[in-house]
Amino acid sequence: MAVCDVAIERVLNHQLMQLYNYWLSISDGGSLLPPKSSFDPVDLPKLLSSLIMVEMRQEGDGEPRVFYRLVGSNMVRNWGADNSGKYLDELTDGKFTGYLNSQYQQVAQLKRPLYWHYLLRWEDGHLSNNSRLYIPFSSEADPNRVSTIIVGQIIRHDTKILMEPMSPHVKDLEVIELDFQEF
Repeated sequence: MAVCDVAIERVLNHQLMQLYNYWLSISDGGSLLPPKSSFDPVDLPKLLSSLIMVEMRQEGDGEPRVFYRLVGSNMVRNWGADNSGKYLDELTDGKFTGYLNSQYQQVAQLKRPLYWHYLLRWEDGHLSNNSRLYIPFSSEADPNRVSTIIVGQIIRHDTKILMEPMSPHVKDLEVIELDFQEF
C-alpha cells in the first residue's frame, strides 16, 4: 500500500473530491484530526445519500467494533438493506467483512483520509465498481482517537460485465482491489 504520489484530483471523482475538500476545511488543512462535532451534514446536501457514518466503538482491549450509525439512501438502495444501528460483524462474516473491517481499522490507526477503489463480484456474477473515501473524526473526549469515520461511497453497477455466478452468500463476494491511496 503506497502513499499517494499522484494529484488527488486525478484519483477522486467530483463528489468524493468535495467530501475531501470539506474535511480539509474543518481539519486545518489536514494537520488536525477534526472532532465529530465539526461535521455538519447541511454543508454537504448533495452527498448525504451517498454517505455512511460509522462509529468506532471500543469494547475492551481488542480493536474497535464498526457500528453503522447512519447509512445514506443511495447506500441502502445499493446494499438492499438499511444497516443503520447495526455492527459490521453482525451483518455478515467471511472475506468481505474482514476486508471492510480492515479498511476501517486502518483509517482509525493512521488518523487520515484513505481511498479505496475496487470491483465487487456479486452472487449473480455482475460487477460493481466501488470508490470509497474514508474521512476520520476524533472523539470529543480524546482528540487523538478516531471515534467516527464518514465514508463517501460511489457505486456503479455494470450489468454488461458478467462473470461466473458465485454462491448466494454475501460473505463470498469477491473483491478485486484496483487502487489504494493514503492522503
